[in-house]
Amino acid sequence: MKDSIKLIRPQQWIKNLFVLLPAFFGHEILFPKVWGRLGILFFAFSFASSAIYVFNDIYDRQSDRNHPKKRYRPIASGKVSLVQAYILCGVLLLGSLSLMLLPPYEDSRWQIATLIVGSYVLINIVYSLWGKHWPVLDAFFVAAGFVLRVEAGGAAAYTEVSHWLFLMILFLSLLLAFGKRQEDLKLATERNETSRPVVKHYSPAFLQSIFSTISAILIVLYTLYCLDNATMEQHSPYLYTSIPLVALGLIYYLRAVIVEGKYYNPTEMLYKDRGLQIIVLCWGFLFFLLSYVF
Repeated sequence: MKDSIKLIRPQQWIKNLFVLLPAFFGHEILFPKVWGRLGILFFAFSFASSAIYVFNDIYDRQSDRNHPKKRYRPIASGKVSLVQAYILCGVLLLGSLSLMLLPPYEDSRWQIATLIVGSYVLINIVYSLWGKHWPVLDAFFVAAGFVLRVEAGGAAAYTEVSHWLFLMILFLSLLLAFGKRQEDLKLATERNETSRPVVKHYSPAFLQSIFSTISAILIVLYTLYCLDNATMEQHSPYLYTSIPLVALGLIYYLRAVIVEGKYYNPTEMLYKDRGLQIIVLCWGFLFFLLSYVF
């Protein structure tokens, strides 16, 4: 059981909280009527993403066995057999589908969310088999997963995903995806510990230029979003006061990646880095006060 839990990576489920963003930005998060729908969607994505992790580990088992760290993964080490892994993958996919067939499955918006979850699974299968071997495109595959989470959350919460939110999530997820590639590149060049052949197409200088460019785009996008007339009418004319926290968070992440050479894995950083946790919480609290209270 312990190895099966390790295989499905429940610590990665935090990424599926992106389904809440449309409701949060769309002033719907406080309405109990959306909680159940978003809760079901969260676990549907969680089961689906875990199934993809299992599928990917099945597909990469041979290369993982030659990796100093990944060889200890449940499938590569033989602690979970192939038969058990296939069964677990199937059960997780069936669980995700079953959740999406719960009421309100007859609702048209919920059907859209169901189609998006299915698209997420298909895209990630393509990524595992082919997409992760193509430089730059591999990061866009990862970003697509986050965008689909947001679009599904919007459909489930009856909230239109604005072009601002779409673009911000796209570029934020690209930044995080390239940050992970920085980790892979370091392992490949310094320790020879990566099993991702695609990293040979990257270089530190290229990735650092990507970090700088995407971070600048994100700050500009968030600034334009806060100063947009529709945003000020829906939320607050003082939303611009949250811009420094967004810039601080991005610069903090870049410093950790480029200067300190750690926390390339965004999920690991969010779990372990107290500074980033404080920045994210402060931004969320300020945004909530400005948008929902004042």
